[in-house]
Amino acid sequence: MDLIDTGQERAELDAILNSAAFRKAPNQSRFLRYLCERHFEGLSEQPKEHQIAIEALGRSEDFDEREDSIVRVEAFRLRRRLERYYQTEGSAHPLRIAIDAGQYRVRFMEARENGGGNISGLVLENEVLPDAPLQKKDASGRRRWIAAMFLAVVSICLAVTAVVWQRHSKLLSQSPSTAAVPSVASPPAVLNSGPGVRILAGYSRPAHLDRLGQVWGADNWFHGGEAIVCPRQLLARTPDRSIYRHCRRGNFSYDIPLNPGVYELRLYFGPSVAPWTLLEESVPQYPIMLRINKNSEKKLFINFSADGALNSIPDIRVFRDVTPASDGFLHLTFANGGSQYAFVNAIEILPSMRGRLVPIRMTASDSFYADTHGNIWPPERYYRGGTSVERRDEVSGTADPDLFGTERYGPSFDYLIPVADTGIYAVTLGFAETWFGPRVPGGGGAQSRLFDISCNGTSLVKNLDVYKEAGGSDRALIKTFHNLHPDADGKLRLTFTASRNNAMINFLEIDDETGQKL
Repeated sequence: MDLIDTGQERAELDAILNSAAFRKAPNQSRFLRYLCERHFEGLSEQPKEHQIAIEALGRSEDFDEREDSIVRVEAFRLRRRLERYYQTEGSAHPLRIAIDAGQYRVRFMEARENGGGNISGLVLENEVLPDAPLQKKDASGRRRWIAAMFLAVVSICLAVTAVVWQRHSKLLSQSPSTAAVPSVASPPAVLNSGPGVRILAGYSRPAHLDRLGQVWGADNWFHGGEAIVCPRQLLARTPDRSIYRHCRRGNFSYDIPLNPGVYELRLYFGPSVAPWTLLEESVPQYPIMLRINKNSEKKLFINFSADGALNSIPDIRVFRDVTPASDGFLHLTFANGGSQYAFVNAIEILPSMRGRLVPIRMTASDSFYADTHGNIWPPERYYRGGTSVERRDEVSGTADPDLFGTERYGPSFDYLIPVADTGIYAVTLGFAETWFGPRVPGGGGAQSRLFDISCNGTSLVKNLDVYKEAGGSDRALIKTFHNLHPDADGKLRLTFTASRNNAMINFLEIDDETGQKL
């Protein structure tokens, strides 16, 4: 073949990264750019998994490929996405990028070398996705919250956020939308990427990046109390324990500058702060008096229930329709409510719309996804039980098949999702049956999988048969339930229980309908 110059190669890489297929896949985009940059630099030695995990995927130095298969999983996804790209958008490109199975280096080749068809090394039928067995338990329970690879896409937003927490929060209007599938109305969406104010109480460093790629600022704008480093503790249902490592306690207040507008307030409370003797009582609740803008006072009973003997659950309290006072500040006062002291671990303030919280979206995947409407779907959180597994099937009946690329399954699992304690909510759930059916591994068909779904103990659906309702295997099914009410602590507990084989889900969305007329 003729010699291909670096300019042509870079142009092909730019075309791929700017394509519709790769704009929705920030993780694979970072991986591909990393491998290509090594190629451009003349580095012929194949990088190690540990090196890729740290330099391309944002893992920490203690990454262990024996416990975390993220590099192999993302390499598989990247090969599959490249194959699809050259079958669709890139089919006319004379130059192509290939990554051979089992390799972590790229090859640039002319399309005519392969007759214009599939690129050698990208025929995936015989390639097995590592550590993602069908209907078998994942080898690692620590794959859930991979977020640093998303930073390349949102780096500008994060840079703005790091400055905003030191100054003023800038109001960005948002409107909720739903998954881009035919059975769900999808109004024009605005990204939930406005620079919210995030404060780690008691934290003295300039900024902290959590595992969802969010920037938290140091403790600021406080009066009174003392900064505390909290003891380490096993915590359940949280993607990032680090935000509970510091707190402010005592009787104290915050005067936080905000631009005019409507906001959502989220307060984070970790169980390691409260006196241990209290947690041994039969009702592990911690009373705190909270006043918002000096005219709205409420006694919070922070609930530190436990998942198992050791894993306590942090409590997150949510408030809608929060506005700054006439002086341009949001005034928060924390006082003893009958306990030894008040405390808070973190404060989050997000731009919202009156009468509505910011939609909560999550997929069973360990990576972020941007749908066709521009909505960002983070990895799942707040869950207990079940196993997450990657699926290789192409799901039809949806504009966003990758939303169905990973599922959580198991005999029983649930999500404990914090929302405002007063309000009405809609829950949208996404499913695709990729295991049972005549042409998929599990065989069978209708009635092969049946499971129940409930919210706070109230049944939403009995004996759901995804195969039957969707019309077969590998077809999208969306179910939305309206008029759901949280419990007294402001939680929606969604429980999935199998009556035949395993319950499952691919993604979910919580939408606040309090300010809407149904």
